[in-house]
Amino acid sequence: MSVMAKEKVINLAASEYPPYFSESMKNYGFITEITVEAFKKAGYTVKVEFLPFKRAYLQTREGQYDAIIDLWYTKEREEYFEFSHPLPSNILGFYKHKKNDIKFKIYSDLKPYKIGIVRISSNNP
Repeated sequence: MSVMAKEKVINLAASEYPPYFSESMKNYGFITEITVEAFKKAGYTVKVEFLPFKRAYLQTREGQYDAIIDLWYTKEREEYFEFSHPLPSNILGFYKHKKNDIKFKIYSDLKPYKIGIVRISSNNP
């Protein structure tokens, strides 16, 4: 048996989410680096492919990738995925252009504005 035949390879999907992970960052960012190192310690060669989030999610769910790096837990996702312990905490927030004077106290105050989110991403209530 050749060395290549014995090699354990894990294919990971990821999407852009700097400063945590990004194809343009050194070692694809610290979250990717931690993930890759953990698999290496378990004897795996790791391949990471960056895709738009929706594609990474769906293709991993369909089995085209062994795991996805950037997936937040939801009860519905338990049907398809097993989750590790969380890596560093992450705070969701709103970003606006400096020239826009947007203020709100309750979410309904934001109704006049268009707010973008990542498709099929999980957003806390």
